[in-house]
Amino acid sequence: MLVRYPDTTAYLANVNYSIQYNLTLPLKNTIQQLQTVALVVQTPLKENKSKNEVLFLSTPDSRIFSRGTVRLRHTDDRGLSQTRYIHLVQRRGQQGQPLITLSIKPGDRRSVEVDFLYPPDATPPQILTIKNLGN
Repeated sequence: MLVRYPDTTAYLANVNYSIQYNLTLPLKNTIQQLQTVALVVQTPLKENKSKNEVLFLSTPDSRIFSRGTVRLRHTDDRGLSQTRYIHLVQRRGQQGQPLITLSIKPGDRRSVEVDFLYPPDATPPQILTIKNLGN
């Protein structure tokens, strides 16, 4: 890393840029029972031989793999607009805690907006999971 690329101030132009995610998650309850869902950010183990599964450590690694603030916007059960800011610190192999938990009545639709600036010093993978907790 002795020379800078001519079009950047970064050495070797690696891991110097953030990525902003602006997601709108449409949620709909299509069954005749109240459903509860949770949104979770998790940092599973990187597995190149995946069999469509994610793996976690029973005790997460001490190293921080990702950190940053997540903004969540949604309408609550009373129909009021809500905004929450949550600062996450994720370690390798960590299953996250729910960022938000929503109860969705039969036939109802809800949407959640997730805004996240993925930091340049994060170590992938991180996943956003929608968990159905049942009723």
